[in-house]
Amino acid sequence: MLRRWDIRVYDVGLLMAALDYVLDLMDLDSEFCGRRLERPPKLYIEALVLKEICKVSLRYAEGLSTAYLGVRIPKSTLHYWEMRHGDIVEGVLRILFKLLSLIEYDYS
Repeated sequence: MLRRWDIRVYDVGLLMAALDYVLDLMDLDSEFCGRRLERPPKLYIEALVLKEICKVSLRYAEGLSTAYLGVRIPKSTLHYWEMRHGDIVEGVLRILFKLLSLIEYDYS
């Protein structure tokens, strides 16, 4: 278990790589087929998972999506996805936390 002062706790690259792996395993694109979306659903779910892991507000998550995903996702869109597809985000978080605990990424 990592301590909160360990520099690896703030390694967002490792977190995003693990998140990409989990999203590829879940194959979420088949769940949203038939709908015309501006961006891929994977991008919205990545932004919401990043919001939940960092424990920030929707307004701050808008900035995080710009910084780490390279795309600005408005807070109203994030709120819509959080309300409509929150169960998917919770499932992704559960799997992600299990994967991160296997590589001892969790911290106190």
